Amino acid sequence: MGTPEEIYTSYVDAGIITDTLGQDGGAGKSVNMQEIYARFDDYKERLLPQLPGMAKKASKTLVSIGSGLSYIVGVLLFIITPAILYLLGSSWQPFENVTAFPALSLVTLVALGGVGLFGGLTCIFIGIELRGVRERYFSNVD
Repeated sequence: MGTPEEIYTSYVDAGIITDTLGQDGGAGKSVNMQEIYARFDDYKERLLPQLPGMAKKASKTLVSIGSGLSYIVGVLLFIITPAILYLLGSSWQPFENVTAFPALSLVTLVALGGVGLFGGLTCIFIGIELRGVRERYFSNVD
């Protein structure tokens, strides 16, 4: 955009801000509303026809990003869950002078494994559905 002085100068050059002479003889500034309305109408004529296409492109981009991120999260859950189960299933000592953590029961480990497995599957299925939405509704968008 520029500095405030440059912006003010561009408004004065465009005729949006004008110098006026007040009744008391002092100089003042006024805003030319007709020029603002004319520019607004010009923007509406040029930009409004482009908005639906721009909104579709933005939607397609967001759906693509969401699909990719859900695939990534699902795969990470599949990778991280066995590592966490291994650490929780064994009795390990984090530091030298600390008592070792006890191993968790088999029921707890199975429950945590199920949460990780089904959480990963859920994320992957969300990614599949978002990819389907992208292909179904945005196949004709560049």
